[in-house]
Amino acid sequence: MKYVNHSIILGSVLFLISVPAMAQESVSDFLRGIEEQSLHMRAERQNADARAIASRVGINPANPEVNYEYMPGTHQTEGVRQTYGVTQQIDWPGVYSAKSKYAKLEQQQAGADFAGLRQDMLLRAKQVCYEMVYLTKMDRILTRRLELAGQTRASTHKRFEMGEATALDINRAEMFLATVRAQLMENRLLMETDRSELAIICDVPYVETAGFAYIDNPAEDLSGVVEEAMASAPSIRAVRLEADKSRTNISIQRAETLPSFNVGVAGEQITAIDSFFGVTAGVSIPLWGGANKVKAAKARNIAVALRAQSTEVDTRLLLENTVARAEMARERFLEGVSLKNIHEGIALVAKDFELGNSSIVAYLGELLFYYENESQWLTLEYEMYVALAEALKHRL
Repeated sequence: MKYVNHSIILGSVLFLISVPAMAQESVSDFLRGIEEQSLHMRAERQNADARAIASRVGINPANPEVNYEYMPGTHQTEGVRQTYGVTQQIDWPGVYSAKSKYAKLEQQQAGADFAGLRQDMLLRAKQVCYEMVYLTKMDRILTRRLELAGQTRASTHKRFEMGEATALDINRAEMFLATVRAQLMENRLLMETDRSELAIICDVPYVETAGFAYIDNPAEDLSGVVEEAMASAPSIRAVRLEADKSRTNISIQRAETLPSFNVGVAGEQITAIDSFFGVTAGVSIPLWGGANKVKAAKARNIAVALRAQSTEVDTRLLLENTVARAEMARERFLEGVSLKNIHEGIALVAKDFELGNSSIVAYLGELLFYYENESQWLTLEYEMYVALAEALKHRL
């Protein structure tokens, strides 16, 4: 769904959300810190480097073979017979060029695989950071609710002493206070859980999250995000490179059906005056199994090509669904009740109760109504930013 005027969206969101400039940079700084400090990230980077280095093994000719034979004569033969030589095997020239191309593709694929792992890790960290932002905001709200619950309890006890409240009213006030206190404790437990997960992700003892805030642009135009993500998706690059490797492997297998050569030098000394020295040459003709290797490589190439096409289709569908969910989450948030109106309503209801104009039953009913809307507002805001983070994952 496309929005009519993004400036209206931006104006509405900025009216509802005010984030200090330094706080906006905190999540970004944390994500950058992961790449510098995370042992898991560094290990995956080293693994990609190892794959790139290993890909170069085998693209050069085989090692030369050196041989030496020392054969002393028997008691009937005088002297010592010695033979020696150096032999180098050389494949058909096309084998080396095809293997070199295959190695370059493997290096590129290792980079694409690492880029995908990196994006997945950073997205997960960003999602946890956003959940921490949500829980921090909820903590402030629950702290205010606990303070108000304490005031409600005190007012109810005062009313009871004046004969304007019953024991049941006191019980309701006590239960209200206990419920809010339990919600606050549970929220803080979730905060500690998220903080511990962030510390594990970044491989540090403790993460300070007080300055965390949502960093994605709520007015982001998502109309071209799918094509933008498709053009840079590591998963698509990886399967395309796999398809290129598969085609190159056909060239390798076909070239290996052609003869290889052995060239070298050899010498033999029979007696002190009888010795020989010269060159050697040979050819290896691969008569058996070569055709089947080429057929197997072609069959695998078809399978890899189909898998690449399937991955591209699946990735596009997933991106379209992710963008649609992000737009829907943004629409739901912007169409919700204003947080300012909710807070004004809570203040009016509390004031009305303090003045004795409403019973505790009516007061708690009105209060819970506004609390539910307040919690829903925070949830919709959180869901919008998480959906935006998923839709813009390719920019990490």
